[in-house]
Amino acid sequence: MTRSTHMNHTPATAPTATNPPWRRVAASLVALALLSVFTLSLASAAGGAKAGASATTAEPPKVYQPSGHGAALAHGVVDMAKLPVLQPHTVTSVQKPVLPPLDALTPAQRQAYNNKARKAAPTPAPGAQPTQPATTAPKFVGGGSVPLLVKQYEGLSSTQAGGGTGNVALATDLSYLMEGVDNAIAIFRTATGALAYGPYAPQSFFAPVYHAGDTFTNPQMYYDTMRDRWIVLYLEVAPSGVVTYLDLAVSQSNSPTQPTPGSQYNVYQFATNFVVGISTFCGYETLGVDYYGIYITCANYLSSIKGFMGNTVLAIDKAPLLAGAANPVTYWWNDAVKTANDAGPALALSPALEEGVQDGEFIVATNEGWGDLSNNLTVCALTNQRNIATTQPTLSCLHRPLGMSYKDPIPAHQLGGSTFPVSIGTNQVYYKAGRLFLAWTTGLRGAFLEDQDAIYWAEVRPELASNPRTLSGVEVTQQSIVSSSLFPALEDYYTPSVVGTDEDDIVLVFNRSSTSAYPGIAYTGRKASDAHNAMAGNATVITGTHATTTTWGKYSACAISLNSVTRGTIWYAAEYTGATADPGWNTRLINLRAE
Repeated sequence: MTRSTHMNHTPATAPTATNPPWRRVAASLVALALLSVFTLSLASAAGGAKAGASATTAEPPKVYQPSGHGAALAHGVVDMAKLPVLQPHTVTSVQKPVLPPLDALTPAQRQAYNNKARKAAPTPAPGAQPTQPATTAPKFVGGGSVPLLVKQYEGLSSTQAGGGTGNVALATDLSYLMEGVDNAIAIFRTATGALAYGPYAPQSFFAPVYHAGDTFTNPQMYYDTMRDRWIVLYLEVAPSGVVTYLDLAVSQSNSPTQPTPGSQYNVYQFATNFVVGISTFCGYETLGVDYYGIYITCANYLSSIKGFMGNTVLAIDKAPLLAGAANPVTYWWNDAVKTANDAGPALALSPALEEGVQDGEFIVATNEGWGDLSNNLTVCALTNQRNIATTQPTLSCLHRPLGMSYKDPIPAHQLGGSTFPVSIGTNQVYYKAGRLFLAWTTGLRGAFLEDQDAIYWAEVRPELASNPRTLSGVEVTQQSIVSSSLFPALEDYYTPSVVGTDEDDIVLVFNRSSTSAYPGIAYTGRKASDAHNAMAGNATVITGTHATTTTWGKYSACAISLNSVTRGTIWYAAEYTGATADPGWNTRLINLRAE
């Protein structure tokens, strides 16, 4: 296990947010904002005063009525045990993404933003070594200052999947890991890492609703411990690239020990043209789950120009999905989740994965994707969801200023290759013990006056009023930026996935690369007893072995199994450049102890 120094930037005085972004229909104005792009300085961010529990939001919430309601387009049943297994196929050409970028700026505006952020960095001095992390007292199981790396296995690769990108999803119970990438679904044994079932093509898994010729992307997975069911979500994309469907599967089995997890699945397909009278499609959907419902968020694109135009929150009654009923009730809200000052629709939305019977389903978003400096966090709550079969839920939203600013990430450095774009905004968000755990990639002004990518993470406690049941406050209990101080190479941290335990221990896994390192996987963490807002020094899971020219996966993924025997055990899946030669890719399955 190798270690590298990173820096924790703790909040000091909350900076003033810049002017909020513009709607996509006025995207030409965004170019003007690029003339005044601000950067966050390491010197001003580091060493700030320790922040305890931040004050809650005082503003009243905005309450939104649904934009529409409906049911599934189609449904059926699939037996995973009868699916054909994919045959290995070596990828020899760069795989093009099937969706436009997750971006509110045009390609020209994004290039101008990146050019503004990039500065000439000094040539690295030969033979220089990274500094070592400060010595800390052992605190995690195993005696280390970071979470214990229990085991790690090879996950799916581009060869097994036959192409696609390394967008990765993960779900787990006590015995199995289900991993998804764009082109494949596979099931591994947690004890040995052996491939137990698959890999299967999404086309066969969703055969009852699949449209011939379509492709799949952006997998999302969750093991629903409240109902003992496996949940799988993919975005199905038509050859035109401007027609999409949400394909959702829920296992029929209530036992996590079936020979094949869930074995038979109830499969559903939902339309994504949520805006009446305008041809739109969904991109970069994200999955949320609570006891009563399944929640999906979309970035909406205008079909005529394939440009971002808004967002949608979709709520689906879970009970019919468990029973295999034909017409689950759905409600959706368009453009309710907004950027700071309600200036426009947020780009990347994340509904929460929630355990137990909660009073609300929470959704979070940042201002990323618009090219501005911001400290805004948007939090929304869907309430009255327990009556979703007969009564529409209530959606209420608040804005909360964070203690530090963030900005859009820039393309990441790598050894022996060109820089490559990384993801914008949050993806997977867990809600545990009354707190939301979230992380995203932010651009940061580096020590050499060249921007680098870092990880902004936060722990947030939403508050609900009793009558009416709406969001009443948002308390930011912890926040920090994790970045590299590796000398002399400029090291980027990106593609984070974070989860906390009921005891408030936290584990963060991310990719890292630099001008002297290929894309690999690293992790860090903190105990609840640690200094507020601080993470430990990070450790290496695995180093990359070559540069990449393919599209980098948008996110890593985490999953936590709930059991007294495995308490504190967290699984992660992440992409890296391993044994599969470029333009191929590999993924890694990682088991960490957060206690």
